[in-house]
Amino acid sequence: MARKYDLISELYDRTCKTVVSSPQNWEAFLTSACRNYKLRFDEQLLVFAQRPDATAVLEIERWNGTFGRWVNRGATGIAVFDDASRSRQRLIHYFDISDTHPSKYSRPVPIWEMKPEYEQEITETLESTFGTLDTSQSLADAVMSAAQNAAEDNLPDYTRDLLYSVNDSFLEELDDDNISSIYRKVVTNSVAYMMMERLGIDTEDYFEREDFEDIINFNTPGTLNALGFATSDIAEMGLTEIAKTVMSLERQNRIIAENRKPDYNIGRNQNTERSPQNERADIHDAGRLQTAQFGAAGAAGSADGTVLPNESEVPEGEPQGAVLQSPDELQAERASDADRTDGDRNGGTPDERDGGEGRLDREPESDGYDELGSADEQPEEPGSGNRDEGSNLRLEYYDRSNEDRSLPFFGHDDTIREILATTPHLKATKDEIRAFYESVADEDKRTEYIKGIFNNDYTEVILGDGRRVGYKTYQNVLQLWEGNYLSRTKQSFYDWGVIAKHFEAMRLLGELQDTMKPLPSMDGQMSLMLNYEAEVTKPSAFSFSQEIIDAVLTRGSGVSEGKFRIYEQFQKSLSKKENVDFLKNEYGWGGSYPVITGTGIDEQHDGKGIKISKNVNGEEVKVLLNWNQVEKRIGELIKLDRYLNPKEKELYPKWLEQHEIRRAEAAEERRKREILSTAPPEKKEPEPSNEIYEYHLGNTVYLGANEYEILSFDNDRVMLYDTQFPLFNKEMSRAEFDRKVQENPMNDHLKVKDIPAKEITDNTKVRISLDSGNDLVHWIYFNPDANAGGQYVSGDLSFSVFEELIDQYDIANHPENTERFVADLEEMSDQFLADINTPFFMEAENDYEMDCDYTEFTN
Repeated sequence: MARKYDLISELYDRTCKTVVSSPQNWEAFLTSACRNYKLRFDEQLLVFAQRPDATAVLEIERWNGTFGRWVNRGATGIAVFDDASRSRQRLIHYFDISDTHPSKYSRPVPIWEMKPEYEQEITETLESTFGTLDTSQSLADAVMSAAQNAAEDNLPDYTRDLLYSVNDSFLEELDDDNISSIYRKVVTNSVAYMMMERLGIDTEDYFEREDFEDIINFNTPGTLNALGFATSDIAEMGLTEIAKTVMSLERQNRIIAENRKPDYNIGRNQNTERSPQNERADIHDAGRLQTAQFGAAGAAGSADGTVLPNESEVPEGEPQGAVLQSPDELQAERASDADRTDGDRNGGTPDERDGGEGRLDREPESDGYDELGSADEQPEEPGSGNRDEGSNLRLEYYDRSNEDRSLPFFGHDDTIREILATTPHLKATKDEIRAFYESVADEDKRTEYIKGIFNNDYTEVILGDGRRVGYKTYQNVLQLWEGNYLSRTKQSFYDWGVIAKHFEAMRLLGELQDTMKPLPSMDGQMSLMLNYEAEVTKPSAFSFSQEIIDAVLTRGSGVSEGKFRIYEQFQKSLSKKENVDFLKNEYGWGGSYPVITGTGIDEQHDGKGIKISKNVNGEEVKVLLNWNQVEKRIGELIKLDRYLNPKEKELYPKWLEQHEIRRAEAAEERRKREILSTAPPEKKEPEPSNEIYEYHLGNTVYLGANEYEILSFDNDRVMLYDTQFPLFNKEMSRAEFDRKVQENPMNDHLKVKDIPAKEITDNTKVRISLDSGNDLVHWIYFNPDANAGGQYVSGDLSFSVFEELIDQYDIANHPENTERFVADLEEMSDQFLADINTPFFMEAENDYEMDCDYTEFTN
């Protein structure tokens, strides 16, 4: 691999020199880069060097998992650097779409195409993105004007980088103004050239060789990077907005075309019924639509696993495997991690991914090209086709504090998913919803998106089993009911966040797919129905995809802060056995029902591992993961940067900081108590033992090196709970238990004094306590010789002063200094006197009876 890396590094260096050697070479590079404008500049250079005709490149895992396409046997990958800084000296490999072929899991690859009728909308998009255009008589004029505006707004930050790197280049002898002028000209022309090429405009009509004659001046790696990253960044801004516009127009055209086809659905009649809010409300009756089929998750899931990270070819020997693989067969995928030149942009609309920062710092939104698997495919507002409803309607707010609970609860998971899958009145298709969910992981953004695609009417549909159900949207909830609204028999109200999670459940279960096709013949329909009935009656029709398994594992242990503790554990580079032992202890014994909202999938864990199960047609379908498998997959998810979600990534450093503070406080607490334990010295003379062991249910005891909790005990038998192995309890005789407890000094916390009836507590002994919260040492004793007939004397002083007195008098080794130590201690403390028969005496007496860290301070 090192040799291969060296070869690619040499190829990269040669390509850098080649593209700036002449205007023709630079134009050839721009022609290649415009088709893969979402790649980093260094990746674009290597794609140009190896496959200048590549039109759409992705890693093999993305072809398999996102689009269900299989890479051809013997196809040669395009090697690129894993990160722009080349710090890890690792390569990854892209494959062009021409290197792949569809499988039965295939989904369309959204490569947009410019059409003449889109020119007006694209011109408007360029103007709204980059400001007022100087000229827009033609699309080419609009592109050139937009490129000039974009360069003017964004180049200052890039220019600083260029000026720092001109040494040893042909620009070195020029002043800053001339360098900036040349830079602006080349970047502007390069951005315009890329956008025109991607839009199918003949660039020869608009560019001369002189427009790129200054390219030869950028003849060092530093100057070329300053030029290349600026060009790539700014061109991507424009092409991203153009892509959104084209995709939106194509989607609208598809919807219009579909609406012009004959309607094969059973009659959809608009009913008008009275509603409590509006006297009259339109209720959409969707009729009996095709039953939503809850099948397996299709191609969503794991990487194919047939190509290792350092392989550039698909082996000839064996055909590529299925898209779905078992957990043990998964190969680690590469997490998107790319560096780009930083810079503020004032003229563009940055994209976002997973709720994180946009593409301003060139952190890749996806590993794809153009619109493949990226949020750029989605318009700012969900497209509504030719429907009249908009997503900016003002919804009513439902007061849940006065929720109508007069009817039985309605909402089995399968029923909710069927309602969401059946309604034809959403302003986005299932494929569009799935694409949005795959590109945006932030739950708040998903919730707002889902709320925005619902219509604002009383809507009713007929489910596959003949039931009539409906829903109504509110600002904060979605109301669901069974039956006709005015005579409904059940109802429920769901927060939008819960509804958004049900759409995620549909995605994981493979139900977010648009499958409407022209109706086959009568015989064909009957065959399909028979095949479907046979399929859904078999539990094998459902299987757990890797994505479902990963969704369960990325929940964490279910214990508070457990996910952060697991993530921290795997950062320590410990052995597999240590990680497995940690996971067993962290998870313990328990489960979650359901583990993923809306899926009906349950999870249980114990000393053997994790069981994920789902009831399908009355039979349990399950997958068992032992702790070794769990440890392996969690490790892979962490390496792929897929274990923590975006919000958790933001919170983890703060949690880690607080966790370290708590650890430091605990360590300091132990240190302070150790200091207290050294003053004064313990009495050397043996005292008659009058202590006994007192047991209570739930007490912790130590037998040998093992820790147990007392479950039950009597005079004959004792039952113990093993905290290390919770599945096994320990039972022994009371006599054996008493003996073993007394043998272990770690059980001293169970000792209590057996005080004779006539013994009176000596409250003249000083009792000292550490108030760690306020960093104070508190002491108290009773003085029977006070003028008032007796009084409690107490005081507080800072721990640092107390520590100085300990060091000064060293009474641990010099008990003769005790009297002077006590005198200074009382003198330097804030004292409080509580005389007998005063309101403060009882409070002081209670204070004396409180637990303390040390007694018998005085002689």
